[in-house]
Amino acid sequence: MLETILLVAGLGLIAYSLLKLGTINYGYFQEKGVKFLKPLPFIGNNRWMFLRQAVTDMLRDAYYTFPKEKIIGMFDFQTPIFFVRDPQLVKQITVKDFDHFVDRRAFINPDDDEVFGHVLLVMKGQRWRDMRSSLSPAFTGSKMRLMFDLVAACCKQIVENFKEDYKKAGSEKSYDAKDILSRYTNDVIASCAFGLKVDSIKDPENDFYKTGQSFLSLGDPSILFKFLLMRFVPKIAKMFDINFVDIKRVRIFKKIIKDQMEIRQKNNIVRPDIINLLVQLRKGSVDAPTEEEPETEEIAAVENKQVENSKPKTSWTDEELIAQCFLFFLAGFETSSTFMQFLFYELTLNSDIQKKLIDEIDEFKEYLGDKPMNYENIQKMKYLDMVVSEGLRKWTPGFLADRVCVRDYKLTDSEGLEVIIEKGQIVQIPIYCFHYDPEYFPNPERFDPERFSDENKGTVDFNTYLPFGIGPRNCIGSRFALMEAKAILFYILSDFTLEVCEETPIPLELRRGVLAMIPTKKIRIAFKPRH
Repeated sequence: MLETILLVAGLGLIAYSLLKLGTINYGYFQEKGVKFLKPLPFIGNNRWMFLRQAVTDMLRDAYYTFPKEKIIGMFDFQTPIFFVRDPQLVKQITVKDFDHFVDRRAFINPDDDEVFGHVLLVMKGQRWRDMRSSLSPAFTGSKMRLMFDLVAACCKQIVENFKEDYKKAGSEKSYDAKDILSRYTNDVIASCAFGLKVDSIKDPENDFYKTGQSFLSLGDPSILFKFLLMRFVPKIAKMFDINFVDIKRVRIFKKIIKDQMEIRQKNNIVRPDIINLLVQLRKGSVDAPTEEEPETEEIAAVENKQVENSKPKTSWTDEELIAQCFLFFLAGFETSSTFMQFLFYELTLNSDIQKKLIDEIDEFKEYLGDKPMNYENIQKMKYLDMVVSEGLRKWTPGFLADRVCVRDYKLTDSEGLEVIIEKGQIVQIPIYCFHYDPEYFPNPERFDPERFSDENKGTVDFNTYLPFGIGPRNCIGSRFALMEAKAILFYILSDFTLEVCEETPIPLELRRGVLAMIPTKKIRIAFKPRH
C-alpha cells in the first residue's frame, strides 16, 4: 500500500512539475490586464501545427476571438506575443515609433546558420541599417528600367516554349502553374541577379533550377522538424550539421557567386544585376540612392526611403554579401512564384476580369506599335496594376509580420489604451486578417480589382493594405516583384487565355500544418492560344 501511495505521489509530482514547466510565462498577459488566447501546455497557441489547421485559419481565429480589442496576447510555444489588431497602432509601432521596434524576430540563432545568419531579414540594429542602405541602389526605379529587358526576354522565352508545345500537341495544353512560374522566376533571377542565361522549361534539369528547388520547400514536413530542432536544441542541430537548406548545395551556390564576382571585377564587366552591386560594394563605390527619383505610382509598391543613421558600408565580408544574394534568390524563386500561381488561378476562374485585362493589353500593344514594352509603359497599365494589387490583397505571401521591441515602450492611444511592452518582447501584425476584414475590404473572398480603381481606391485605408509590409523594414524588392508579375501576365495573355481544365481544383483549399499558403492540390490551368 505504501509503495502504491509513493508511486501515485511521485507520478503526481512529475505531472505537476511538467505542467508548471509547460505553462511558464502563461500568466504574463493576465498580469498586464491584456486579454489573451488560452494556451495549451508547451505548445501555447500553436495548435495549427499539431492539429493540422491552415495557418490562415489560425490567424482568423485569433483575430476574431476578441473583436473589440485593439491588442491581444498569444503564445508562440511559451513566448508571449502581442497581437496588434488595430491598423493605427500598427502604423504607430512600425513607422512613428520605429526606433523602438527596429528589429525583426530572428527565427533561429544567427550564429548557428552559415546562410541565414547573414541575411538582411535577420540583421539587427545598425548592422541592418547599413546593409539596407547598401542594397537599396539595386532596387531603384532606374535599376528596374535596366532590368526590365532581361525580365522581358525570360517572358518571351516562356511564351515561345508554350507555342512549341501547342504545335506538337495540336490543342490547348494544361500546366502546373506553380511549376511553370517557378521556372520563370528561376530564369529571371538567374539573369537579373547572376548574369546567367537559363531556359528551365526546355532544360528542366538545369543545375540552377535544381539547386533552387533543393534550397527550401516550405511545404516539406521536414522544414517544421528542422525549425523546432534549431530553435529549441540548437546545439544538437549544429552537432549534426542540420540547416534549413541543403548545405552542400548552398556551398556550390556560394562558389558560383564568388566566381562571378571575381570575373566581373577582374575584367571590369558591368551589367545591371545584383552581382554588379556586390562588386561595387566590394570596391566601396556605391552611393546611397538619391531622393530626386520620383516614386512609383503602383498601388502596392512601398517606398524605399533612406533609413535614418545609415550609409552604404565598404567593409562587408564576402560571406555577408553572398548571403544577400541567397536571400534575393529565395524570395524571387519561391515567394514570387507562389503568389503568381494564385493570381493566375483567380484570372482563370474570373474570365470577365481576364477579358478586361486582355483588352487593355491589346490596346496597349496597338499603342506601342513596333516599339518594345518597357518599364515605364508597363507601369502605365492601370488595370494590370489593379489586378496584381488585388491578387496581393487576397494572396499576399507576407501574411504575417513581426517586430521586436528594442527598448521599453508605452503603447498608448487617444482612447485610453495603455500597455507596457518591455525590451525583447515581440509584436505581431496580422496582415492577412486586415486584408480579409470586411470592415476594410467588403466581400473580401471576392477577387475584385475594382477596389483599386481611380474611383474606389480613395475609400481604401492603406494602413490595412500591407502586401509588402510597412515602415522602414518593408520589403526591399517590392518594385522588382511587381515588375516580374506584370511582365509575365502581359506576355502570356498577349498570346494565350487561361482556361479551367479537369484538373483545376475548385474550390481551392490550403494545406494544413505548414507556415505558408500552399494549395492542397496542384493548380493546373489550360493555356489556350488566342491567335
